[in-house]
Amino acid sequence: MSETREIVGNTVVFQIPDLLPSWERSLRARNLSAATIDDYLTSARKLDRWLADQSMPRDVTWIAREHIEAYLVAGQDRGLSPGSVASQFRRLQQLFKWLHAEGETTANAMVNMEPPKVPVVPPRIMPDEDILALFKVTAGTDFLQRRDTGINRLFFDSGMRLGQMAGIEVPHIDWRADTIRTHAKGDKYIDAPFGSKTGEALDRYLRARARHRFRDLPWLWLGKKGRLTGTGIYQMTVRRAEEAKIEHVHPHLWRHAFAHHWCLADGSESQLMRLMGWDSPDMARRYGASAADERARRKHRELRLGDRL
Repeated sequence: MSETREIVGNTVVFQIPDLLPSWERSLRARNLSAATIDDYLTSARKLDRWLADQSMPRDVTWIAREHIEAYLVAGQDRGLSPGSVASQFRRLQQLFKWLHAEGETTANAMVNMEPPKVPVVPPRIMPDEDILALFKVTAGTDFLQRRDTGINRLFFDSGMRLGQMAGIEVPHIDWRADTIRTHAKGDKYIDAPFGSKTGEALDRYLRARARHRFRDLPWLWLGKKGRLTGTGIYQMTVRRAEEAKIEHVHPHLWRHAFAHHWCLADGSESQLMRLMGWDSPDMARRYGASAADERARRKHRELRLGDRL
């Protein structure tokens, strides 16, 4: 804990930075991921710096609702997206909840604050013709073609994140259940199912992999220098998209595509949350909105109302 804290009379005056080491220990005890903890701490430090710049109270017992609201409004004025402001709100909400629970404040300054409204903006979805074009440019029998087909097919069939894909080891594949165990965000493990076409692509790749000079490594995806890292998979995705003459493609778009097609096929939000590793239904609703838009367009084309008169 910081030794720069003030002592007023018999009272120790704590500012946010003084208490961050203790809050970090509490977050770690909740088994949150390192990235999530870093996001929480960064949000707290940003609030503290802003309060200092505005000559507002920094003693945690004097930080009030109006100070936090002013900080969030300032973020909007700086051009932060509604989603970013809402993320700041949620992280600070956890901080002030912890401060009150620990007895560092007499009241929770955010207890009655309403979260900022975030408009539901459907995510960008790759059209089917782009997906087919990406499959086409990796079609073939050499090692790289089989590897890249396997990666793209598995991305599209599972919706897994780039980090999950890069972390797969050969023993993680369960051929009896047609699933792959992956390590997801928040220290979760997800058994990602895959279909027949993906299974065929994986089988073809594994036969090519058996002849690779780094075949004894545990990692599923191999490159010229050994393990194919997340950076390597990202670069492969961009390169293959350029070959297919498709712009602005990155691996996370596969995740968008999977979730969109799941909702388009009337898959449930709760099941999608399980497959994607989400704790909140917010993301599932975003993809549900994109699928609803597509269903509406399809119905419009089917009804052809403008052609009736």
